Amino acid sequence: MRSTRARRAAMIGTAALLLVAPCVALAQAEPAAPAPALPADMVAAIQRDLGLSPEQYLDRAETGQVLVRFAETLRGKFPTAYAGAWLDAAGTPLVGLADGPDKAAARSAVEAAGYKVKDQSRSERVLSDLLGQLDTWIQQLPAPLAGLVNGTAIDPVNNDIALEVKDTAGGQGLQLPDFLNFVRVAKGPAGSSEVPGFGSSGPPATTEPTKPTTNPVASTITLDPITAAPDSNEYTLTAKITPAAAGGTVEFKDGNDVLGSTKVEADGTATRIWNPGTDGKHTITATFSGRDGVAGSTTTQEVTVTTVAGTTTPTPTPTTKPKPPAANAVLGGDIYGSEYEGRKNICSFSFNATDGSGHAMNITAGHCDKDPLEAGTLYASNAFEIVGDDRFGDRFGDRFGTFDKTVHDGMDYAVIKIDDSVAKRFENNFVRARGSDPVPITGTADPVVGAPVCKSGSTTDFTCGKVTAINQGIATGSSKVYKSFATNYCGLPGDSGGPIVTGTKALGISVGTNGRCGTPDQKNWGQPINAILKANPGLKIRTN
Repeated sequence: MRSTRARRAAMIGTAALLLVAPCVALAQAEPAAPAPALPADMVAAIQRDLGLSPEQYLDRAETGQVLVRFAETLRGKFPTAYAGAWLDAAGTPLVGLADGPDKAAARSAVEAAGYKVKDQSRSERVLSDLLGQLDTWIQQLPAPLAGLVNGTAIDPVNNDIALEVKDTAGGQGLQLPDFLNFVRVAKGPAGSSEVPGFGSSGPPATTEPTKPTTNPVASTITLDPITAAPDSNEYTLTAKITPAAAGGTVEFKDGNDVLGSTKVEADGTATRIWNPGTDGKHTITATFSGRDGVAGSTTTQEVTVTTVAGTTTPTPTPTTKPKPPAANAVLGGDIYGSEYEGRKNICSFSFNATDGSGHAMNITAGHCDKDPLEAGTLYASNAFEIVGDDRFGDRFGDRFGTFDKTVHDGMDYAVIKIDDSVAKRFENNFVRARGSDPVPITGTADPVVGAPVCKSGSTTDFTCGKVTAINQGIATGSSKVYKSFATNYCGLPGDSGGPIVTGTKALGISVGTNGRCGTPDQKNWGQPINAILKANPGLKIRTN
């Protein structure tokens, strides 16, 4: 009898015929390679935290990825009907469909794929528009009130918009206006955090929050002509606000995809780098949030992209028979230290990688670099080996490398360039917990609600849970991280930067926690790995 994964793959192949033009030939799927054995510590975490066997964990992880690929096709073919996809508590894949002219055709495709349909009232497109209204309102709040927001997200299961606020928000004047009555509000705990704003409320306000200006001055926002740098896929987005309103923020979007927010400088400009993912026409939107009595404003510009085809990163080839790591090898999940102005910082390595020239790199969390503006320069922060078994980082050893690129606005990640003298130690595709056997990374994956995940970190080792939200906006003090995913595994300070996997595929890196391990409301956030690779052409995680 064929396995569940094999049967599901066969059904997806049938359904794909309904979603492509008749003249397009369907490529035959390669036979699935046998999954590598999972280490004992990871198996124990899977059984303890998920109540699953290793086989169930691997099967549900693969089910999630097959569902993601199917959902991407369905979203493009039936945008007015598609209302999200997720795994329920039993691991059953579900696809939401909303009423519309193409719902019947979408239902036929879903059922032909062997999936169950969940009738929903709103499509994903409608939910995205509603989320945009909520995010715009938050951007226009005074800083004391905006700081009470933990994050926003589309909830595909409940078919609504979720707003998480600090549990002190009600007493500090944060109230939703009537036009946002579609938002479901949840209060988050004031737990510990590695980044201010990730589930951490900070000290209570001692003064009355500033009230919005009742008669703001009108503003205008314009975009400079958008062009790519020579021989690259890097575009510069420059918005100009009049009057200047320095200190405000401008949010940039590519269609419905949020690219991130940038502060307005003294001359009224806000600039952001954009690496588009596809060729063709793009609509760039720049929205000024409003500031100090100056009202918000929005502008758009059409741009035709022709630079992506030559810079797309190929999907890594899975490895099923990896070589065992050397005794001194550095693996994903291992501890490292950094130092800035005399303050020591402890984080975890994530996935070993290479840049476009084949140089050894490692991907970690952006907020682990306490001097991000110097990344990639002679003054960049260093990453050090921790001597012995010292989780508090009191003893720094030899230097591993330097922070080559650090991003902590819109996304949260950093790329460490490994020194040539220790590069051999990073030439592996393994992830482990402290003292555990390793698990080989066989590729990359995308988050889907309900999918099982495990993470490794220098503080809590292997812990497992499920994806609880995707495309989530998270407040991080003065910045915001867009399109993170939320999970319910246990994580604590020191785990930041560590690898998150689903099955044996790289899913993301740990970027935040509410510090509530052992409670029903424990929550952690991850930065999707494929978004990082997409933003850095030539960067590849190791799969051998």
